[in-house]
Amino acid sequence: MRGWSIGALVLLAACADKTPPTPAARPVAPPPPSAATALNAFGLVGVFAADCANPLETAGRITYTVPEKGDPTALSEIHTVKTTYRVIAAEPVSDHAIHTTTEIVAQTGLEGPSPAPIGSRFEQIFEATDGGIRLAQSQLIGGPMLVKGGQYVGTEPAAPTPVLHKCS
Repeated sequence: MRGWSIGALVLLAACADKTPPTPAARPVAPPPPSAATALNAFGLVGVFAADCANPLETAGRITYTVPEKGDPTALSEIHTVKTTYRVIAAEPVSDHAIHTTTEIVAQTGLEGPSPAPIGSRFEQIFEATDGGIRLAQSQLIGGPMLVKGGQYVGTEPAAPTPVLHKCS
């Protein structure tokens, strides 16, 4: 071994036995729950209406379903109009609120063109209240805010969203 000093060889041998220090592990945030898990945990599965006895005569009803396979769905029925949404994502934003992302997959009963055609996506926040749930915020993705602070946007006088009670 020409050119190597004994000191360099001793230093090389001493370093060869050492493993490099492991960097401190960073905590990894758990992945968000599935939409089905979040909807179930929040209690947003079943039929909800402002008036369970006469839902289609008042503010309508919405039915959230979590199938064994596939994405959860929401069926909104207001008078004769039925709109089916696929729930793309759902996650809690607090102990009393859940954020959902939905996409329209079917519509029936419309008179004239739809203000939000099939494929339209919405971001929504539902809040738990003493008597049920209410829509606190709703926005067409890439479009207008429809509900803000539990009030319908663009209505005069300002109209609050109804409290929806679990019917079944």
